Amino acid sequence: HRVKSSGVESLIRQVSYKDSRSEMQKWIDGPFDQFSSLCIAMNVAFVFTQLQYQGYHIGVDIGEVSHGAWPDLDVFFAVVEHAFNAWFILELIIRVVVERLQF
Repeated sequence: HRVKSSGVESLIRQVSYKDSRSEMQKWIDGPFDQFSSLCIAMNVAFVFTQLQYQGYHIGVDIGEVSHGAWPDLDVFFAVVEHAFNAWFILELIIRVVVERLQF
């Protein structure tokens, strides 16, 4: 009688695991995807701005643009770039953990 009980308990644990996994999958497919998409769009805008900034510095170096139009933002761009990279790595880890082989 004890064996049947543990078999039922095991089945309940499996069903409960699948239910919690589907809830996590719903979260991944909903708000998490939306936030990740927003981060991608913001990163595109950031990369565009960073390229403009680098172009400005090239213009200053060749004498086409006067110095001082843009403040010195090298540290800012490095920090924001690392923040985006950290988020994208975290996103990848979360997706691999939740979705496993389906990813």
